[in-house]
Amino acid sequence: MMRMPAWNYAQEHGGDPGDETAADLRTYLDRIPDPKIRQYRREWTDDEVMVWCGDFADDGYLILPASARSVDAAEFRRELEASIAYREAKLRVVTPAW
Repeated sequence: MMRMPAWNYAQEHGGDPGDETAADLRTYLDRIPDPKIRQYRREWTDDEVMVWCGDFADDGYLILPASARSVDAAEFRRELEASIAYREAKLRVVTPAW
């Protein structure tokens, strides 16, 4: 059983909602486990990002089932970095003591 993350970048990203593929990509990013996210390095090349992700096809596009359009490494990286910033902000929120 998959545990839902403490964040919901897919719906709380605060930007242009974009198309269905953009929403699918944000949902995909929400489900990347935190330990894996912490491995990401901004200085990586697109090829290194694709290998790290593990879900890019040989044609250089992210495999997102039932998406209307393709997501390349540049779009993936932009949205990934925005999701990391969102996730970090969400995790800094202090839960009040009961």
